[in-house]
Amino acid sequence: KRFIESSAAILLAPMLTGTSDEWSYEITAQSAKNASLNSQRIDFIQPKGKVQNKDVHITSRANTGSWHSEQEVLELTGNAQWEHSSGYYVESQQAQIHVPTQEIQSPAYSQGAARFGQFNAERLQIEEAGQIIRLLGQSHVILVPTNDTHIFSSKKGVKSETQP
Repeated sequence: KRFIESSAAILLAPMLTGTSDEWSYEITAQSAKNASLNSQRIDFIQPKGKVQNKDVHITSRANTGSWHSEQEVLELTGNAQWEHSSGYYVESQQAQIHVPTQEIQSPAYSQGAARFGQFNAERLQIEEAGQIIRLLGQSHVILVPTNDTHIFSSKKGVKSETQP
C-alpha cells in the first residue's frame, strides 16, 4: 500500500463517477488534485461532466472546476458551458450544478439559447431538473417564432418574474 500525505499529488485524466437509485454522474478532466489534505473537495483542470437520471441529461465543461463531495455539487469556473436534454445551451463564467436535483445556479452573467429563442441575464437559476429557467437581474430575451406551439405550455403554466 502507498499513502499520499500531501495534497500536491496530481492525477492525470481522472474519472470520478457516482450513482444512486435516481441519478448518476461522471466527471472527467485533464487533471485533478485534492484541494488540501483531508479535504472533501477535488479541483479539476478542464473538467467535463455528465449528470443524468431517467428523464434528464446535462453535459458540462469549463476551464476549471471543483467537486464538493459532501454537497454533491460540481462548481465550474472560466468559460462554463452546459447543455440540457430539453434543448437549451448556456454559457457563463461560473456555475454550480447540484447533482441530485440537477439544479444549476450561475451568479455571473449568463447567455444561452433554447427552442424558444435566446436569452441573457446578470444571474441565472435552473430549477426542477431544468423545467424552470429563472433569469435574474437585468435580463434580455429574444423569442423566435416557431410552429412548435407546445413549447410554451407546461404543467405549471408560463410564469414571468422580475427579481432585483
